[in-house]
Amino acid sequence: MDPLFRHRARLGIGAFFALRFLGLIVYSSAGRLSEAGADSLRLFEALVVLGTVAALWGCWALARGKGYPAWLGLAGLAGILGIVVLALLPDRTPPGPAGSPPPAADGPRPD
Repeated sequence: MDPLFRHRARLGIGAFFALRFLGLIVYSSAGRLSEAGADSLRLFEALVVLGTVAALWGCWALARGKGYPAWLGLAGLAGILGIVVLALLPDRTPPGPAGSPPPAADGPRPD
């Protein structure tokens, strides 16, 4: 898997879990639906929407990094289940050339 897509997937999925956890804290701390409770409910809804967007972005990166079409990232709408399904898909990216030497440093070459 491409390291750039792996990094993006980790960021997106990590943000999904963090925002959902924060949303649960906000929702549980909201009192009755008074004026402050209604504001807390709006904040909870905003956190859920942002978490879903982060999950979609992370799943998009995970699908692209594994060699699947980008639209498969819509599995992020299923939440944790979609993330698990994408994580369990086999990697279809072609491997790098086997046995190729690492790139040489910019120093003098022994000839």
